[in-house]
Amino acid sequence: MNNFLKNKRVLITGIKGFVGPYLAEEILNLNGEVYGIDLPGEIGIHPLKKIIENVEIFEGNLEEKNFVSKVIKKVKPDFIFHLAAKSSTFESFLKPIDFLKANCIGTLNLLETLRKTETSTTFIFAGSSDEYGIVISSYKQYKKLKKKYGEIIPRPNKIPEFPVNEDNPLRPLSPYALTKIYGDFLTRQYSNFTKIKGIVARSFNHEGAGRGKGFVSRDIINQVILCKREGINKIKAGNIMAMRDWSHVKDIVKGYILIAEKGENGSVYNLGSGRTNSVLTFILLSLECAGFKIFEIKSKKYLKKKIENPLEERKINIYGFKFDSFNIDELVMKEKINFDIEDEGVIIETQKGKIEILIDEKRLRPSDAPILLCDNTKIKKLGFRINFTLKDIIKEMLEYYQTISLE
Repeated sequence: MNNFLKNKRVLITGIKGFVGPYLAEEILNLNGEVYGIDLPGEIGIHPLKKIIENVEIFEGNLEEKNFVSKVIKKVKPDFIFHLAAKSSTFESFLKPIDFLKANCIGTLNLLETLRKTETSTTFIFAGSSDEYGIVISSYKQYKKLKKKYGEIIPRPNKIPEFPVNEDNPLRPLSPYALTKIYGDFLTRQYSNFTKIKGIVARSFNHEGAGRGKGFVSRDIINQVILCKREGINKIKAGNIMAMRDWSHVKDIVKGYILIAEKGENGSVYNLGSGRTNSVLTFILLSLECAGFKIFEIKSKKYLKKKIENPLEERKINIYGFKFDSFNIDELVMKEKINFDIEDEGVIIETQKGKIEILIDEKRLRPSDAPILLCDNTKIKKLGFRINFTLKDIIKEMLEYYQTISLE
């Protein structure tokens, strides 16, 4: 990567969030000038907190046109990375209006201000894999989904629809996802009739030290730490069968910068690892990394429903995509095993005794995408590479959060 950001003025919205400090650090390393926008208040717990303390941050609300206009006129940004958003999928069901205001109006105000000031800016919109929503993996799954939701719109042109590429149909499953689709389409529309170079990065799950509360990864890590520290033998979770494409935040940040440098105006780029693992795998791997050797998992209600050596490594070749994974994930993806509310929980046999996963109905979303697997072929053509494994991510999060309060 060359020094294309040297002496360039870069504005990061939502700079105090989880991703913002990592992006700021990378841009500063490339000799860019970093400015930030965020709501008033402290950054909170984050390993890169000191970096943000040395960046000029404009505190205010993107929903306020005058505030946005003042910042744009003062900074005159060459690049904007628009990360600011309410991002809790679960919370979006409870407060959909708040998500609409923050995510939709905020994005519109930024683009409108750039249009009116005729600013030639590269505008990177942080989209989400949630925009894809339901992705069909098999005819069997398609029948189940139709029974649950009714007709699936848009109807699939092919089955399976994996891995998920940029042309996959959008079937959002939450108010949050809908707001991201709005910003996604708005960014590309403004790239057509203004001086703005608008590019969308649809990021799949990304994790690491500093991930905020309310996200499944942080919630699992906190509970595993309590298992290790206090001998607690229960972990609460929602849909443990959900398959997600997990990346390290540092890999995703490098992807954002690569898109800013080489991305095509008006285009969409998926940002993900090109592998998929279940929430159950995240729990099991977190326990293993915390020192719990896992021998077997089984249904609490149906004791014969069990898997020995669930974390035995596998080379998975599915949907024409190859990636390193685990025994449990191969069985889930091939629809040979499923644990849900009817199992009344999952028992994990370890060398330190039994640990029980309780499936908490309060943590189940009204609707949830069963599987997400990123086809990152397009961004790889620009030079994108994944440097961290899922185990790397979990080890880092465990190490970081063991040193701080879990309150």
